[in-house]
Amino acid sequence: MRTKLFFIVSMSLAVLLYSCEKDDPTLVGTTIEINDNISEVETWKEGNTYVINGTIRVSSNLIIEPGTIIKFMEGAKLDFAYWDNEYVTITAKGTEKKPILFTSASAAPKAGDYNGISLYTGAKNCVFEYCIFEYGGKQESLGTVYIENTSVEFTSCIFRNLKNDAIILSNDGAFTKFEQNSFNNIEKNAISIEANYAHTIGANNNFTAGSGYGILVTQNLDNSGVYTWLAHNTPYIIQSNIRIGAQGNGVKLTLNPGVTIKFTRDSRFELAYWDNDFAQLIANGTTENPILFTSNSTSPVAGDYIGLFFYSGARNCEFNYVTVEYAGGGSDIDGAINIEETGVKFTNCVFKEMKNSTIKLKENGEFTEFSNNTFINTPKNPIEIRANYVHTIGANNTFNAAANTGILISNDEEFNKQGTYTWLNHDAPYIVEGNLRIGATGSGVKLTIAAGTTLTFMTGAKLEIPYWEDSYAVITAQGTAENPIVFTSNSPSPAKGDWWGIDFRKGCIGSSFDYCEILYAGSSDYWGAVNLVDEAGSNPVSLSNTRIAHSGSHGITVDAESSLNYSSVTFEDIDGNNYVKL
Repeated sequence: MRTKLFFIVSMSLAVLLYSCEKDDPTLVGTTIEINDNISEVETWKEGNTYVINGTIRVSSNLIIEPGTIIKFMEGAKLDFAYWDNEYVTITAKGTEKKPILFTSASAAPKAGDYNGISLYTGAKNCVFEYCIFEYGGKQESLGTVYIENTSVEFTSCIFRNLKNDAIILSNDGAFTKFEQNSFNNIEKNAISIEANYAHTIGANNNFTAGSGYGILVTQNLDNSGVYTWLAHNTPYIIQSNIRIGAQGNGVKLTLNPGVTIKFTRDSRFELAYWDNDFAQLIANGTTENPILFTSNSTSPVAGDYIGLFFYSGARNCEFNYVTVEYAGGGSDIDGAINIEETGVKFTNCVFKEMKNSTIKLKENGEFTEFSNNTFINTPKNPIEIRANYVHTIGANNTFNAAANTGILISNDEEFNKQGTYTWLNHDAPYIVEGNLRIGATGSGVKLTIAAGTTLTFMTGAKLEIPYWEDSYAVITAQGTAENPIVFTSNSPSPAKGDWWGIDFRKGCIGSSFDYCEILYAGSSDYWGAVNLVDEAGSNPVSLSNTRIAHSGSHGITVDAESSLNYSSVTFEDIDGNNYVKL
């Protein structure tokens, strides 16, 4: 009797439970189809499967418990706070052992089966923890997760087997927290995010080899503030012109060691592009973890992207252990790196595979420090610079300059900054493009040219010391027998008279040349390779242990009111007279 009674009771309970399970979605293991918009607070229960059919708009708070499965029919999606003035909070907190799964309802799932989830302005304090997103991303403009004008937290989530971008953030979309997430088998970018919010991508995320192209950065970084871009095992991708700078306190952006930034065709970074904008870029890598600016092409070539631009409001920018490669794809008037009306520090950097000049300094552009840098395969000039700032090129740089390239001193330049300066010897020549005039009012210019230095001059160019009335200059060119200072033609096939020569004028106040070579000058029929004019020599110029050769005119000419102290000067292959007193 007891056994029979137990059996009857048990069967009755089973029937009751079965009946309740069909009608009560709170029971574990229930499949619930979602066909209508959700406008009241709901909790999606652990162990249940919720099937999303069509576009479901959620306008109330939603809690998703650990272990819940959300399946999407073909093309389906969840829109949170889609309409204006709607406010919702989504709390989807799984656990490591019981993750929440967003997946396809297909029996044979594939990437792009459904759209995904979208979170709009009114979606506040939304959290996704230990969630898995797979097989979504049907609509290219939305990705699998779309975030617009709000901030969302993702922690310990998995994004896998997705079509298009995994996460797209637009119109001030950002992360309140984004850590310990992983991406695998993503068709396009793991994340697409505006530059203003790229710093909200946190640490310890894993982007596998199949995690898409990278982190696509869009729009300008123009929110005033201090930001850091962390290094990830995927690059940041720049698809257009990114302008960094803001008024007021400006923008300070730090790139952590190991950051890689890839540029698509014709893209660039522009620092403080707009008037009254201020920007600071700090890119300090290490020997083990350098920072890389490179092409996004699978087969990169020189000139794939335009490069980096620093304008007057770009202050205290510095690069240390940084590699810049494959840039210089803009106009011939620009370089791969352009500095205008400001100063930039480069130390321990590598510049390689460039089109056009590598670094072009314009309009008072200078180096705050430039040392221990290396240039590799830069077929045009490694540096173009104004004469007033040549002294800012520091020591221990390796230029590896191609034939007839070097440090170009811009056309018809005046070196008119009062002070004492040194031009160092480098493994590349200085190239004088036009008339280089050295001298300043007041205390004038005192310039030392280091032993072993080579200066090459383009056709018709000259060196004038000084040129203007009431300007003064002292030039000390002190070579040695082993390391003479050479002034010569820039022509690949030098010939007599390729360039004008060196003119010393009134105000040269005792300049001296020792152990120098002056070659292929003398383009004037009247003047020679070295000329003292306009009453030069009140403090006579000194010329010693110097070789003058291959002049198209005279070797030395001295006007009637000037004087020259010279000794141990040799002349070779001179078309005119060795020495002429006019």
